[in-house]
Amino acid sequence: MAAVVELDYRSSGNLDVTLFWDPDDGSVVVQVIDWATQEDFSLSVAPGKALDAFTHPYAYAEGSSGVDERPLRSVSVAAGGPSRPR
Repeated sequence: MAAVVELDYRSSGNLDVTLFWDPDDGSVVVQVIDWATQEDFSLSVAPGKALDAFTHPYAYAEGSSGVDERPLRSVSVAAGGPSRPR
């Protein structure tokens, strides 16, 4: 069983976006954390849409094609959750 691989990460203002790939099944997940609102979500994305979803995650969160909108991972930004990278 291979570990999930972080393919890309970007941070802009209060928004962190990370692109993950699971080599076991080829699935791709885009994770978004908005530190200003303390909200987060993850999207399972068709591999062919990965870069576009990484670049425009909110467009995909609103139901664009190529996205499975079921959250695969939830990250709590409350106490005990991830800390914001410095």
